[in-house]
Amino acid sequence: MRVLLADAQPFIRRGLLGLLSETFPNWSFRQVGSRPQALEYMATGSGRMDVDLAIIDLDLLGGDGSASIRALRKANAALRILVLTSTSDWNTVLSGLAAGVHGYLLKVDAFEQLLHAVRTVLSGGVYVPARLPERSSAAGPLPAVSGPSVMADLTTRQQEVLTLLADGQSTKDIARNLNLGIGTVKVHLGGIYRVLSVPNRSAAVAWFHSAGLPSLTRSR
Repeated sequence: MRVLLADAQPFIRRGLLGLLSETFPNWSFRQVGSRPQALEYMATGSGRMDVDLAIIDLDLLGGDGSASIRALRKANAALRILVLTSTSDWNTVLSGLAAGVHGYLLKVDAFEQLLHAVRTVLSGGVYVPARLPERSSAAGPLPAVSGPSVMADLTTRQQEVLTLLADGQSTKDIARNLNLGIGTVKVHLGGIYRVLSVPNRSAAVAWFHSAGLPSLTRSR
C-alpha cells in the first residue's frame, strides 16, 4: 500500500505517519506540504510514486475542493481519498462526497479516528465522522432532493442496502449483515445508483445525508 500524507503542518504529517507506520509497517509513505506536490503525486504516471491512498488536508485541494476531487478521480480512478478538515460544514462535506471523496476526517479527531477511517475507506466503505453535527437550516441550502419520494422508488432491499451504505459499510459488510452474496449487493447498488441518478457510492451517501434520512449510527 502506497500512501500520501499531504498537510501544510509538519507536526500533523509526522503524527499521522507515526500512527500509520506503527500499525502498517509494510506500507510505503510519502509526505508533502503543498498543493502542487500533492496533485503531482496523486496523478497517475508521475514517474515518482503512484499512490493508492491519499490523506490530504482540504485546504491543499484549493478553493473549490470538489473540482479538484473530480479531476483526481478522473485521472486516477483507483485512488482512495480521505480528506482531513477543520470544518464540520455540511455543505462542504456533502459536496466532497458527491464529487467522489471516500471519507472526511475531522482534524480534532484525526489521531483517535484515523485507523478506523482508513480501514473503512480501504474496505470499500465511505467514512463520515460521528462528531459531524446534525445539519440545521442555518447550514444553507442543499441540492434539491425529495428523500421519501425517491426512497419509495427503491425496493425494500435497496433501501436496506442504501441505509447500510450511508453508515459506512463496505459491500462485504452489507452482504454479511443482510445475508446476501457480494454479487447480489453489487446488483442492488447498481439499481440504487440508477434510481438516484448518482455515479458512485460516495455520491449515494451524499444524497442520503442531503435528503435528511435517518442513518443507523454513522461511522464511529
